[in-house]
Amino acid sequence: MKRNPFLRVKIKSLAAEAKIIRADELKAVKYEDYYLQTQLRDHRLDVVRPEARLSQLAYQYLRGIPYAFVEQPKEDNKPIWSNVLPMVKKYGDHNATQDKLASWGKIPLPAEEVVRREEKAIERIKIRELVKMSIKQKELQMA
Repeated sequence: MKRNPFLRVKIKSLAAEAKIIRADELKAVKYEDYYLQTQLRDHRLDVVRPEARLSQLAYQYLRGIPYAFVEQPKEDNKPIWSNVLPMVKKYGDHNATQDKLASWGKIPLPAEEVVRREEKAIERIKIRELVKMSIKQKELQMA
């Protein structure tokens, strides 16, 4: 499927917006304007983040990336496909349907990918433990 650069630009813009808002939140805290900080945080979490997620889902769908590679949401955080569909239609697949998107979302993760991710998680745990041990050793040497 032909890629549409505008969706990629939208994703980058949303990421930049979140970064700018986060910086402004820190400034608001610095000046003890907690009302502004709360408003900025709420906007970032309740408006920008969901829009960025839906944009990413539309982008990955149009690229042909299996949904299982994109995310593994918990049962209470499944995407609302009716919100993704307008983006998919606008930026690429004009024949997309909500059923098509929902079936894309049900494709399971391949077994080898599950194993690879588990191995990666185990490796991260081992690294974390090594770091903790080295910190403890340094603390003992300083004492």
